[in-house]
Amino acid sequence: MWAKFLWQHADVPAKHKRGPAGPKYLAGLAGKNARNVVGPSIRKIRMSQTPYMSQVTLAAKLEAFGWEISQGKLALIEAQKRGLWDYEIILIAKALKVPVSALFEPLA
Repeated sequence: MWAKFLWQHADVPAKHKRGPAGPKYLAGLAGKNARNVVGPSIRKIRMSQTPYMSQVTLAAKLEAFGWEISQGKLALIEAQKRGLWDYEIILIAKALKVPVSALFEPLA
């Protein structure tokens, strides 16, 4: 209830007071059917690692941090077909040894 009160009275433009960000909001940031905005950055950073880091290797590193994820799920994330929780983004950044902000930088 308290969160609802804050949301209603926050200094937020009316067009953004419709609820949490969903696929329609992400469409403006990452494409029509995107489920996340960090997928392409994850792929770019992973492939630029020396030595090259495969999806299987990244999945193994993430499992070492306690997140059981398969290579297939990573492929879905990189293709923006699977959403991510905030803690998952933090773990991916940690496994790639980059700051979280690097995952949100626009691709050049």
